[in-house]
Amino acid sequence: MMKAHIRAVSGWQPFSPKRYGEWARTQRETGCCIVPTTYWVEQIRLVAPELRCLTFDSFIRKCQQRVNDMELVHHEWKWAMANEANATGRKNEQIINSYLQYKRFGECRLPDSLRFLKPEFAKIKAIEEKRRWKTIEDDYNAFARKPASLPYDDIVVEGFHDFSVNQLEALERMVKEGVGLTIYLNREAKAAISELVKIGFTVEDVDRQPVTDGQTGCLSLYKAVTEEEEHIGLIEHILTSNTPLPNIAVLFTKSDARAAFMAKAKQEGLPIAASNRSYLADTPFYLWVKEALLTPLPSKEARLGAVDSLFAVLGITGRRCLRAKQALYAGYGTGDSEVDFFLNQIGKSPLAEGNTIAEKAALLVDMLTKMEERTDIPYAPTVKQAFLALDGISYAKVETTEDGFRQWFQTFAQTLVIGEEPKPKEGISVLSWADVAAFQGSTVYVAGLALGTFPHPYSLLGYFQESDLTEINKRGVPLTSRTRSVQALQFQQLINSGMDVYASYVCGLDRDSPALPSPFLLDFQLVGFWNYQNRLNNGIGTYSRKDGTAYRGELGHFQKRLQHLQLGQEWLSDAQQAKEKAKPAVAVTAFEAYARCPFRYGLEWLLGIKPPAGQNEGLPANKIGTLIHQCIETLYRHKLNVIGKPFSTLSEAEKDEVPHWLESEWRRRFNEDIVPFVPYMNRFELEQEETWWANKLRLWWEAERARFWDRKELADAYIEGLEVPIVLEDFPLGTTKLKVTGKIDRVDVANGEKVLYDYKTGKAALKLEEASHGTKLQLPMYSYIIGKQSPVAGATYISLLDPGKRAGNGVWKPEHVGKQSIFGVSAQCRNKEDALGEEAFMEKWHIHERLQELWEGMQTNMPVAPLDCAASCPYKAICRVTEEQKREAQHAIQQRTKASN
Repeated sequence: MMKAHIRAVSGWQPFSPKRYGEWARTQRETGCCIVPTTYWVEQIRLVAPELRCLTFDSFIRKCQQRVNDMELVHHEWKWAMANEANATGRKNEQIINSYLQYKRFGECRLPDSLRFLKPEFAKIKAIEEKRRWKTIEDDYNAFARKPASLPYDDIVVEGFHDFSVNQLEALERMVKEGVGLTIYLNREAKAAISELVKIGFTVEDVDRQPVTDGQTGCLSLYKAVTEEEEHIGLIEHILTSNTPLPNIAVLFTKSDARAAFMAKAKQEGLPIAASNRSYLADTPFYLWVKEALLTPLPSKEARLGAVDSLFAVLGITGRRCLRAKQALYAGYGTGDSEVDFFLNQIGKSPLAEGNTIAEKAALLVDMLTKMEERTDIPYAPTVKQAFLALDGISYAKVETTEDGFRQWFQTFAQTLVIGEEPKPKEGISVLSWADVAAFQGSTVYVAGLALGTFPHPYSLLGYFQESDLTEINKRGVPLTSRTRSVQALQFQQLINSGMDVYASYVCGLDRDSPALPSPFLLDFQLVGFWNYQNRLNNGIGTYSRKDGTAYRGELGHFQKRLQHLQLGQEWLSDAQQAKEKAKPAVAVTAFEAYARCPFRYGLEWLLGIKPPAGQNEGLPANKIGTLIHQCIETLYRHKLNVIGKPFSTLSEAEKDEVPHWLESEWRRRFNEDIVPFVPYMNRFELEQEETWWANKLRLWWEAERARFWDRKELADAYIEGLEVPIVLEDFPLGTTKLKVTGKIDRVDVANGEKVLYDYKTGKAALKLEEASHGTKLQLPMYSYIIGKQSPVAGATYISLLDPGKRAGNGVWKPEHVGKQSIFGVSAQCRNKEDALGEEAFMEKWHIHERLQELWEGMQTNMPVAPLDCAASCPYKAICRVTEEQKREAQHAIQQRTKASN
């Protein structure tokens, strides 16, 4: 029998690349090293790749080498047992968990308080033997009875502080089999050393030299008000330190806190030296299956509430999603047969056709394939492959209920990896207490060290209690006293490691009764408090100082660029200026566009840049406007044929016939010219829009009839033209003479005077101050141009939203306002001008001066200086207009208004 001995090491057990290299050089073919975790394995392979290194579980699996049995991970095994036994509910879950704990204790003799479980354990054992479903604990227990094989006879065990019941029994079996064993343990691990001695180990004291070269670390203690603030505090402390990221580790006691920290670190841009995995449970497809297919939905409202996840899978978002929901609530379909197919599956248990997990999973594969025909689902191939692979797994071929499948699917989705980003070249390590001794850096952050969190008792499964452990005649039973001493040893070794340690805990929001730190921290002084207020006070200054140091050489360039952006001046090149000055004509709408926003004018009118393509969501406003104008023009020019004819010549019968004709014409044009171009809108939405605009046209005609065709005062008035082009040759602008162009929707003649009308499908109002600003020039300019040929009585907008309005939407000569007005213009109209259409009117409102200013700017500069900054501007993504610039523009408007008055 070869000798088994313990090397009891005093002080910190450092990770030693030199020692591992020596072991690798002297290692025989039958030798190996056993370490606690996969992190240990990875770290050793980095410094000694030829060293044969395994975790204890991997070592046991290698020795047992299953042939017919199938090892299941714990969540699969628990589900398979419950499903096979047709056992649901809390009681049966506790029985299955108790059996797993029983196996972890080496299939011990049950304590008296748990004897009632013996028949239940026999049933579970019978299922295990029948189905040949095993867990890693079965391998340990079989190894303890008699190893299937022992490929190694010279084994070194490194990095442990204690051993479980299963591990101690495996070590005892190896001693009996004559395997050479060398275990390195801290000298203070007295409970483990005592039990190892009882099974045949001898103790040899070793003074191991630390690798810290005499450096001593320190512990700094912080507290935080919440767990989120603790994670933010850790991240900011790391980012603002001068320590290289590979030299930093963060240690968590709870796995859920570790996952939350990693998610926050990714959000804040802190790289972590671990591959970033995404799981099926993170996808909308999982939510769709869980909420819509596996959950009873008795009511219509509940079923409609489950469509969000479906729309997320199919890429239906924003307004398209909202419109689809509106249609569904109204009892319509979405208008998309593929989407409606999936919606019809909600609450109908489509997976009931399958009896086993494999069959139900195959149905999900078919559904996912159909979804892929509509949109790209990046994770679909991985998910389908995993589902199809279930056909070769024994537990997936056992019949199950829908409730059983639901439980399995939820657990399966949380473990199925659908994507994995590679490790970053540099990043911090996120570790557990078992990992930290293998860390080779200089700084460790230990989070969550609150009272009750660390130290913490061993988590017993099922019905096992602390009081039962005294009756279990096994070595390594995790009594609270033993567990606490091991955790105290781990903490003390970290303090003595020579690394800088930053410990933190959550004190909570209750100042009168705060949570307390771990008793291990009572001797350390608090040095910092992480909360929102302190972050605001300290964080910005720290980052600014670091940025100033890092980018000193580039700050001058950045400052010049920022100054340019802040001024907002965009001067045209000489070639561009020459091109603009050579233009022979300019549209009135171009003046307006430049006045509203020179920067947008430059993009659209000079550079010809179209608005960025976005997802279509509603009716295109330009098409609606064009269609309305076409209907009006067709009505007057062709249907009624009234151009140039007095209003009184139109008969009552013809007027009565217009509403029916208008609705028919509108609906025909809408279905021909609008519907084919909006496939993203459903039938319900289209019907609503079509009817809404049909009603607006009906109200428009009622107002037109009352204002024009039934008005006795206008019996001799007539429509002179529709879509009338407006042209003024040789319009002087400084030293230049230009042709000014435009177009007015309608020109009437009444009593020898002309009246201008401009139809609008949106809101329409006119303040003459806007003309002096340059943002509303069409009616004043068209009146001026036409006024050179004949007198103008008025010019007004007619809005289809309020077609009867004749007050604040136009400008009139005073004699045409009030009770005496033949046009029915309300006395409330404030825009009354004696000189409308004349030079005096243009001079009064400084329109010539404003046109000169605009023309000079249009040839030279496109500044970010909007007078009318629309919230819906399509160029917001590239425009850097500031609130200050907007305020400056409003101030300029006020000053110009004062000057005009």
